[in-house]
Amino acid sequence: MKQQLKQGIMIGLSMIIVITSCRKRDALLADNLVDFETTEQGLTAAENSIAIKVTLERPADTDVPVTINLTEQGALYGTKYTTIPAAVAGKLNLVIPSGNSETTFTINKVNGALFDGVEKIIFDIYSSGAPVLIGNRKQLKLNFAELIATSSNLTINGGGILFPNKVFVDLSANRETVVNRNSWDLGFYTDAADFKVMLNASTAMMAKQIAKNDLTQVTAAD
Repeated sequence: MKQQLKQGIMIGLSMIIVITSCRKRDALLADNLVDFETTEQGLTAAENSIAIKVTLERPADTDVPVTINLTEQGALYGTKYTTIPAAVAGKLNLVIPSGNSETTFTINKVNGALFDGVEKIIFDIYSSGAPVLIGNRKQLKLNFAELIATSSNLTINGGGILFPNKVFVDLSANRETVVNRNSWDLGFYTDAADFKVMLNASTAMMAKQIAKNDLTQVTAAD
């Protein structure tokens, strides 16, 4: 009798431990959401295309299909713009591959199309494959004009808890360019009025002035 009671207690404790462990694991793992990076972007007159990202909170272990609805405001598909992949019946069908946390689609201006700067396209995330849910940034407005970002939200893609990325934000279009911070040492900028060299301080790059102005004369000793 005592042996049976002891076995029953051990089984009960094992079940409690398993249930508690599952609850802790589930509590730590928040819902995986699909979103746009931002809620508004601009495509300037000088640009012919723009790539828009659709992102997950974390990589999924299966392919995630995503359907996006298009609503046009003064921009007619095939006449003023096209998309890659092509839209079908006012919808874009995308797939975020297994193991990835994002995918992109591209909007291209039609060659020779004229824009007044008031044309817009509204993109709405309509559905996503389970178990991924639709997040709060499910709608993005694309303006065919320069956009001064004043109130839109933009999620900076740091690349994870170790922040492997450097992110350059274009406030005239409310978009970001992501670069692995270990992939470069020097950045060069030039225009008619100025010339600058940028050091990648995030990788401990340093510069020292030397008494030479001819690169062919610079040696390893320098």
